[in-house]
Amino acid sequence: MHLKQHLLTTGIDEAQTLALCEKTKIRTVKKGESIYLEDDFRSRIYLVVKGKIKISQIDDRGDELIQEILGADEVFGDVSLDGSISEDEFAEAITDNCVVCSINSADFKTSIQQNPLLAMNYAAQVSFKYRRLESRHYNLVFKDAKGTPISFF
Repeated sequence: MHLKQHLLTTGIDEAQTLALCEKTKIRTVKKGESIYLEDDFRSRIYLVVKGKIKISQIDDRGDELIQEILGADEVFGDVSLDGSISEDEFAEAITDNCVVCSINSADFKTSIQQNPLLAMNYAAQVSFKYRRLESRHYNLVFKDAKGTPISFF
């Protein structure tokens, strides 16, 4: 019952958590292993329960661009719940024995429609991602060449 440990389910009763667990796939991922192995990965939301995950893209020259490093209690994948993960995006475990839960986006949409507290917890998670992205954007635009990488890490 890994979902009970995630911030997304904070305050949600046992029955609702169990209903969500029935729709969830759980994987333990080794360091260096890709997360997006399912055929339907573009229509899934992922929850990091344990470990660290690197989200990257490959640019036109074949260079890796690290978008973010995620830890426990964070979400990634189809965060907008509309199947919009980029074809160039990949997620990789950067620590041993990462535990990741994934839920079909349509199933998750149904769950948040039926559970206002789950919807509020999800909104808080997405808001946190947005604020962090805004902060990174600010740092890229307004910090000097030395300060930008320091604030990123």
